[in-house]
Amino acid sequence: DVSLIQGSYESGAALAAELQSRINSNTELSVAGASVLVQFTEDNRLQISSNRYGNTSSVAITGVDATTTDSLGLSVAAGTDGVDAVGTIGGNAASADGQVLSGAEGTDTEGLVVTVTGGNLGARGSINVSQGIAVRLTSLLEGALQSNGLLSSRSDGIQNSVDRLSDEREALNRRLEALEERYRRQFNALDTLLASISTTGNFLTQQLANIPVPGANNNS
Repeated sequence: DVSLIQGSYESGAALAAELQSRINSNTELSVAGASVLVQFTEDNRLQISSNRYGNTSSVAITGVDATTTDSLGLSVAAGTDGVDAVGTIGGNAASADGQVLSGAEGTDTEGLVVTVTGGNLGARGSINVSQGIAVRLTSLLEGALQSNGLLSSRSDGIQNSVDRLSDEREALNRRLEALEERYRRQFNALDTLLASISTTGNFLTQQLANIPVPGANNNS
């Protein structure tokens, strides 16, 4: 129920503004997201229009206080239902929700939204859509991120290099171990040879020391 403040209004526009204010400040209507535009027309009529768009939008007067001597000329009546915008995007019929047209699913225009505002019924013209940098960047990223894409190939190449270096390092370690082992054997053999030479030298020194010197006195 909507009640106006009792009083005299200096114009039809003032009355329309009061009625609009009272309707839009109604708690139940506000919670439901409903609001209206009230105008006082040139032929002295109150015209109430919903601020919503689409075929779910309508205005109806469901009752007028019969005890009121002056009901402002209002009577119980249903208004004219709204209609959804109709159009095509990219040559395909767009899905509509009030004044909003959306590109059909599965087409190149899917995700594109066009809002039709103001004006009379009829054609609004054409909109040309071309792929921008965001679409190209998306395509580039998809190509790079897919399983056989650029990043995957680059990652595989790096991993192959790492594996090859690891194999080469292991082979080098094996060669170094073999070289170290050979040097150790050679060192041990040389050490043994030096020990043998030293022993032989000592033996020869002793033998040479025991050889009698001709002409020397022998006191033994």
